[in-house]
This record gives sequence, structure tokens and C-alpha cells, in this order.
Amino acid sequence: MPVFTMREAAELLGVSDDTVRRWADAGRFATADRGGGHRGVDGPELARFARAIASDQTAPGAAAVSARNRLVGIVTDVKRDTVMAQVEMQCGRTASSR
Repeated sequence: MPVFTMREAAELLGVSDDTVRRWADAGRFATADRGGGHRGVDGPELARFARAIASDQTAPGAAAVSARNRLVGIVTDVKRDTVMAQVEMQCGRTASSR
């Protein structure tokens, strides 16, 4: 699974880099060592945290936005069968709303 940089996690969650670092320092999600003293967020952990803040309507990045023609977010779950797949995503801001 990928390990996202703090900046990448911030973009996916729709918040600033500093907010992600404060959340990590407060223990709201686990970080992964990326080497050289840099921290990151493991993909499944980021997905878990995105779900948690999505259920909290007062959290930054939880506001509903129009998808337009592009979604920015992370895939949090995929359920497959022989005919189709159901993909769950947690999405932040679209590129046009920045």
C-alpha cells in the first residue's frame, strides 16, 4: 500500500499541510516513517481517517462539494462481483474550488 506524504494527505483531505501535521502530532492518525526523518500516512490509515472526518460534519474538509468533471480523493473501499464493482471514495475539494 502507498505511503502518502503529509502534503498529499492534506490535498486529499482538503486541509492545509499544517492541519495534517497537527492532527498527526495529536495522535488522530498513525504516521509511517518515510526515511530521512520524514513522516507519511499509510494508505489504509488515511482512508480510515478520511471516513472518520467525513462522518463529523464540523470537521474541515467535510463540506459537500460539486464533483463537476473531476473528483479528488482516495478510494476507501472496493466491492467486486462478476458483473460490477462498487467503489467508495472520500473526496475533498475539486480542482476548480481551490
